[in-house]
Amino acid sequence: MNAGPDFTLDPQTVHAQNMLTADNRTLKNVRGRINNVGTAFKNYRGALGTRAFGQSGRFYFEVVVYFFIKRQLRNDLIFEVALSRKTEIDKNYTVDGSPYAWTVCARRCPLCRTVCLMTFHNGVRLYHIPLTENSPPGTTLRTTVGFLIDTKTRQWFIVDAKNRRLFFRFKNIDTSKPLWPVFGAYSTEYVSVSLALRTGKDVQAVPDIPSDI
Repeated sequence: MNAGPDFTLDPQTVHAQNMLTADNRTLKNVRGRINNVGTAFKNYRGALGTRAFGQSGRFYFEVVVYFFIKRQLRNDLIFEVALSRKTEIDKNYTVDGSPYAWTVCARRCPLCRTVCLMTFHNGVRLYHIPLTENSPPGTTLRTTVGFLIDTKTRQWFIVDAKNRRLFFRFKNIDTSKPLWPVFGAYSTEYVSVSLALRTGKDVQAVPDIPSDI
């Protein structure tokens, strides 16, 4: 299995309300200096990865997630990582309602009353698990989420990279057209968010997840 290929976040796509670090690997939910008015996302609060997953294979990347809750959350969205057809991105604030996107996100959960990691497809929530014990102002989380794409078996595995355990598996993803990784960071008034991308040689270890689990 490939740990790469290496890719970064595309500075030409970053929304005006977001910022990329100079190495194009970390997305933050603060306003940056935008010089790409013509190509920047108009609706989607984030940035596109610089390569798509189309050819047959297994590919892995990680996102180091950090957030700090500044004000009391309602059901506010914190971040989103998704695989999506390029045509679906920037139609809306997120891609979680698209039939051609598969989404992992964190938001305050009305059921658990804390911040949960959730998965969505076509507007339907498929899974959720608490990331924090509660969510008052001052709550901080730093964790690493792994994303393993198997285009041959049409599966996308979401992994707790620190504890090497599976969060969730998307089945039957539509790989008939290339799927692009896209990253969003939200709710500036309520939370500070950063998503640091690890790809290629920056990934220390790739989880051994069989395709037929």
